[in-house]
Amino acid sequence: MGRSVLLAGVALVATPAAAFDIGPVRVSGEARLRYESLQGQFRTGRAGGDQGIYARTLVLAEIDAGRLTFGAELQDSRAWGTDAGSPLTASLVNPADLLQAYVKLPTPDPFAAKGEAELMLGRMTLDIGSRRVMERVEFANVISNFTGAYWRTRRPGGHELHALIVSPVAFRPLDRASLDDNRPQGDEEEWGRLIWGVHYRHANALPSLAPGIWAEASLYGFRDEDRVGAQTPDRRYLQPNIRLFRPPAANRRWSFEVDAFHRSGTRRASAAATDRRDLDVNAWKVHASVGYQFDAPWSPLIRLDWDYASGDEDPADGAFDQYERLLGSRRTDLGNTGIH
Repeated sequence: MGRSVLLAGVALVATPAAAFDIGPVRVSGEARLRYESLQGQFRTGRAGGDQGIYARTLVLAEIDAGRLTFGAELQDSRAWGTDAGSPLTASLVNPADLLQAYVKLPTPDPFAAKGEAELMLGRMTLDIGSRRVMERVEFANVISNFTGAYWRTRRPGGHELHALIVSPVAFRPLDRASLDDNRPQGDEEEWGRLIWGVHYRHANALPSLAPGIWAEASLYGFRDEDRVGAQTPDRRYLQPNIRLFRPPAANRRWSFEVDAFHRSGTRRASAAATDRRDLDVNAWKVHASVGYQFDAPWSPLIRLDWDYASGDEDPADGAFDQYERLLGSRRTDLGNTGIH
């Protein structure tokens, strides 16, 4: 494999999250223009370098209608200057599409007298916990979204409870000609795929042992099945997760994180319609880090990160042990997405 080097320049063309109010309507947005250049190649069957100019524009409008809040967000993601061999996909190009269209309403928190809760219905983006499962990506040119129901509590002290049942939205366009021309095509819900989950965050979980440690626990379920125009491996997954972390702060220099996932269930070895054999799934993943924040201007932080995910050593043993990426960003921690 040849050596590859990624050089990227980022320019903000408008102030991020600039906002203004017009009566009960609040409008906010951002625009970003980025140039990427890749010298050398790491993809099989490709040679030479690559380049491209990528733009992402977001505009969100929310209407305060008393107890209800209506919101809609437009996402416009485009690419220019790419080559015929550039790996251009809908994760880089998604012109003039509806990223969010929702209604939010307050609800009581049945588990905390002083807590507040909110229910969101419609098409939405999700950002929960460590963001390794549900993430509104920042670096990527196209943001993932979902359609369904999402309920979240806000409690004194920073405790949170999240519950959701959603289907992913599939990006469009898919054909190369439309991607090259930045041709808008409406994204579509993948109703054959279903994600449900419950996620709890507890602030300062171990005050007597070590103050400042947060704890999270979650349980997610994932199901997909064949649908018109798309064959799938018929996944049926259950994924518990436990996370302990101590974020850096001005009064404490050392920080750490341990984030562990286990996945069980069944799936087929392939998406072929003739593949009818269910394989047992037993996969896991761990992320760990330790950091030290210096008492200096800009608060520089040195951090050591470690990731491990299980693989499938024997494809013929009737089990599937690979921890495959389903949701969240490929590079939540390091950010090297785009043409790299």
